[in-house]
Amino acid sequence: RKIQNQFPIVEAAEEFDYLIQGYFDLGVTIPINIIRKYQPVPLIGNPLRAGHPLECGAWLEHFSYQFLLLHEFAHVTLNHSESTEISQEVRKGQEFDADKLALKTAIEISKTENWKFASCIGAWVFLLVAKWLERLEKKLQNYSVSTHPPADERLVALRQTLAEKSLVNKNVFKVLEEIESLFEKYWLKSEYIRNRTEGHTRLSNLLSIS
Repeated sequence: RKIQNQFPIVEAAEEFDYLIQGYFDLGVTIPINIIRKYQPVPLIGNPLRAGHPLECGAWLEHFSYQFLLLHEFAHVTLNHSESTEISQEVRKGQEFDADKLALKTAIEISKTENWKFASCIGAWVFLLVAKWLERLEKKLQNYSVSTHPPADERLVALRQTLAEKSLVNKNVFKVLEEIESLFEKYWLKSEYIRNRTEGHTRLSNLLSIS
């Protein structure tokens, strides 16, 4: 009863339906938490039920892909040109616009606050991974001019969009800051590993990047 009072029944039902669909789409085979005796009804992003690490990873992948796909759909919706004749600044402006529409759409189609949080987290994970790739390209001296703005600039723009439009509970900013901090810590750890192996194995070979 305590758990029932904590989660509105309509919200729980909607998220349970989404969870089942997610398990089908993602191919997750671990038993869902609703059948675990001491766990509450599964709610995306609820700190009371982190779930299995593989399950968490699957959800991160799911919402990251969601942002990527919505970003590409946004280019079509906004009628962006693929012409090589447009300037680099115009092209980068289109990328910012596609990011904003993708995040806004992801939030609007979310039925609960937890889904909204998860959609924001997915966008951040996607762009933080892009930031890692940019760093590695520079380190490998394999950095080429991109039609996309730097990931850092894209994250700043999305943060401004969230603040201006009041699209989601302001607590999401704290969550996103923690995710950025975690990614930075993992980057430093990966740097340490790379620096230790560079003397024995070329970094490009280690990372399987030609």
